[in-house]
Amino acid sequence: MIIMYKIGIDVGGYKTLGVVLFNNKIIKKMTTRTETQNKEKFLSDLENLINKLTKKNVEKIGLCLPGYIKNNILKKSPNLKIIENVRFDKKIVIENDANCYALGESVRLNKKNLVGITIGTGVGCGIIINKKIYHGLGNAGELGHTIIKINGRKCTCGNRGCLEEYISTRALERASKKIFGRVFSAFELRKLAEKGNKNSIKIFRKSGTYLGIGLANICNLLNPEIISLGGGLSKNKWLVDSAISEMKKNIYFNEPEIVIGKYESCAIGAANLIK
Repeated sequence: MIIMYKIGIDVGGYKTLGVVLFNNKIIKKMTTRTETQNKEKFLSDLENLINKLTKKNVEKIGLCLPGYIKNNILKKSPNLKIIENVRFDKKIVIENDANCYALGESVRLNKKNLVGITIGTGVGCGIIINKKIYHGLGNAGELGHTIIKINGRKCTCGNRGCLEEYISTRALERASKKIFGRVFSAFELRKLAEKGNKNSIKIFRKSGTYLGIGLANICNLLNPEIISLGGGLSKNKWLVDSAISEMKKNIYFNEPEIVIGKYESCAIGAANLIK
């Protein structure tokens, strides 16, 4: 039986987006604030959102969560510790947010093979091969924890020199303190850059070079047709332009198409977990 209606829910650190798809087109969407302090309220809010979205002929729902997932259970999440090890209703299928983003972009762009990279508080990566998420032994795609600098900065994962420590929001905050003597958020730095502040632009471009190295590594390893960039920092022109320039210097194969993804792609990917 072909499922015509699909429901996908993307749980972010601040807000949760739910969508209803018909033939992979969004026909309804709703947004709520994400509860991160109280488990019972989180689950109650999720149930309410599902009830508002649910169609009578929808048997399963895709749920996109940030963190490490095993056997349909969120085992570890820096932003959603309150629901770690929670067993969801059998009708809910859960998947990592970066994987959902990549799957959603593959659906949106109608591409069989694609790499999706999310850049924000961390760096996520999803690999799509023949329209399916590639999991490896379970957790493929940890681009943010590939080592790009021997004995580099200490990462939250315990290793040193991880890519994530050079291009995430915390990396930008660290760089701002070094240059300005105080911490600026990524949003504040962008506002300064838009006003022509050379130091802010320099910070973004420097982070972009590290991202470019990561992109080149992906290109040389997978030779993808297309790479889609998502997350809050993907909209930063100085960072992205610098990344693409650095990538081009370091790839051996044909240059992939680089696109900026859509906000709804995680939810679309979650909905397409249901076959």
